[in-house]
Amino acid sequence: MPASADQPQSPRAPRVVAVVLTWNDVELTRDCLRTLHQSRWAPLPIVVVDNGSRFPTLEPLAEEFPDIIPVQLDRNYGFTGGCNRGIERAMELGADYVFLLNNDTLIHEDAVPELVRAMDVHPDAAIASALLVNPDGPKIVQSYKNWMHRDRAQLERPFDSVPFEEDHRATAVTEFVPACAILMRTKALREIGLFDERLFTNWEDYDLCARIADHGWKILVVGAAEVAHKVSQTTGSTSPFIIYFSTNISRFI
Repeated sequence: MPASADQPQSPRAPRVVAVVLTWNDVELTRDCLRTLHQSRWAPLPIVVVDNGSRFPTLEPLAEEFPDIIPVQLDRNYGFTGGCNRGIERAMELGADYVFLLNNDTLIHEDAVPELVRAMDVHPDAAIASALLVNPDGPKIVQSYKNWMHRDRAQLERPFDSVPFEEDHRATAVTEFVPACAILMRTKALREIGLFDERLFTNWEDYDLCARIADHGWKILVVGAAEVAHKVSQTTGSTSPFIIYFSTNISRFI
């Protein structure tokens, strides 16, 4: 029976669209997608962006996950350009929130609901990050609360590589979050803008967090939303490619 005009209406659940960027990889992305499909948040459309890989990635992924929304790029546009194309597609799909993920992440089934809950409680937050932990062995925190020293383009990360404690389950305001597993409010993105594609890869999250603060929005880290991160599996942590883009921030600050 239809509800009468004077009956309260159930609020519409926010639309969340996940975005996963891949480059020259199928296996890591497959593992990530498997965990996304176990999420307690539904529906959860998933945009998978291939960033100009040397071999097909979307076809084998679509065989196992026929519901993914593929975005094939003609070349490598960097982490920034690849993510931006995925975020733009998610916004075209009507996303209230974009859940941006590295393809080397494994998502706890409650992560998305916890992130959405925190963002709904804090409408002045532009981004909420999951609590990043190591994928194997004793639970070690990779990233929780972080502070930016913008005059020196430095980060203070006191919770890197520390054993997990119950206090880490709290939701907290932070100045910086890595762009590994973040829920982004599209209303804020339309005001702030997306990643600066001149940065290609590295420092793009630092720059975005600075712009979020400059526009008066907050950044959260949600300890109840856990994501395991395999760290630097796509390019490696010591490749000349990463070293170059890590050390060429000076022209932007």
